[in-house]
Amino acid sequence: MYNFTLHQRITRICEQQGLLLSGDDLGFYTRLSANATAIESLYRSLYSNHLAADALFEQLLITLIRGHQQRTRELRARDANKAAKGQWFLSNEICGMSLYVDRFCGKLNDLPARLPYLESLGVNFLHIMPIFESPAGESDGGYAVSDFRKVDQRFGTIDDLRALQKSMQQKEMYLMLDIVLNHTSHHHEWAVKAKKGDPV
Repeated sequence: MYNFTLHQRITRICEQQGLLLSGDDLGFYTRLSANATAIESLYRSLYSNHLAADALFEQLLITLIRGHQQRTRELRARDANKAAKGQWFLSNEICGMSLYVDRFCGKLNDLPARLPYLESLGVNFLHIMPIFESPAGESDGGYAVSDFRKVDQRFGTIDDLRALQKSMQQKEMYLMLDIVLNHTSHHHEWAVKAKKGDPV
């Protein structure tokens, strides 16, 4: 359902963030506007009672916009192509596979060499199980993340992950990372702040 007030808010935030609403950023702006009501509804179902709910929702929108702004020209072109296809993720042209990097090939930097094998199986969508930093001995299978911005050294580095993504992109393959944001390790900065009474 269309929400005029929300649409105005998104337009204002997009303009404040420097988006070119009638230029290169039109596709993103259109997708964000089209899905804004659903995004807000899901957000409010979780955080409607939070004291800073409105401010945090605005921060969520800004984060989405900045994420778009940081995407390379190649990824933006891919976004536009997927949008033109509609529900591309339901296509029978997508064949996915989940794997644990260490069990499949060792480290992230070993994975690009295995892409031809995956292609030979018809795999073009790779779902990598948790790879982010988590405390040894209490990682909950990689889901007790202590830092979402660092790849666990057992799997490689963030640069290895970027190189893998680039290799997959060149082969028209999709990469999905298994990330659970609703819980973390007690070592994560969010948990540390929460233990100190920080409400955010």
